[in-house]
Amino acid sequence: MKNILIFILLATFLSSCNQRVNNKSIVKTDSLKLNELKIKTNGLNIVLKKNLDFFADNLLLGRRDLIKNYILRYQSDTCGIIVYVDTFLKSEFEGIKGLEDINGDKNMDSVFVIPPFNYCDDGKSYCFLEKSLPRLFTDSYCCHPDNIFVVDNIDEEGFREIGIFYSSCVSRYKSLRIYSLKNNSWKEIGASTFDIQTQYPTTVQFKKLVKKTSKNKFKIYAFNEGKTEWVEQTMK
Repeated sequence: MKNILIFILLATFLSSCNQRVNNKSIVKTDSLKLNELKIKTNGLNIVLKKNLDFFADNLLLGRRDLIKNYILRYQSDTCGIIVYVDTFLKSEFEGIKGLEDINGDKNMDSVFVIPPFNYCDDGKSYCFLEKSLPRLFTDSYCCHPDNIFVVDNIDEEGFREIGIFYSSCVSRYKSLRIYSLKNNSWKEIGASTFDIQTQYPTTVQFKKLVKKTSKNKFKIYAFNEGKTEWVEQTMK
């Protein structure tokens, strides 16, 4: 009986030791994984900074504060980081386009397009040189500076509304989408179908396809299945 008791105690002791070793192994493995993730994230942050510096210095004429302002405002810590080679950023950049005054300061505004730098932004964004204007994010990768235009001040609240020719990169059916600045973000207030087999986009001026009719009301031209018509819209 005494021998059996000694055997049970010895087995319990050895099991406890093995459990502690296994626990230490699990903790060590988890620690290594976390450390690898930290190293990877830190590495991506370094490359992201280089991307932004290249974008600002070589594509935006040295406007580092501007591009960092956009990234700090919209880059999420939980969405993962997307980085690019410099040659890709340069080849995709189509320049800065001058626009009519949007914010009412009697100066021309300007727009450029940037790719997403995180995985939550599944699409490109229209950004402005005027820091007070927020970006216009899209879920499209077919964004071009020539696709954005300024329309009348439909809501009569000081800022003019903007529009874009929106393309999903596929299909004959595109759209015209109109946005108004509300609470420091662009809100879509109207849209129409743009069938490129009915009207080819390069042969029209987008601005002329939107007309204010009264406060908070406007009409927008639609091209669809061979038919063309003005569509009445009301801001909500």
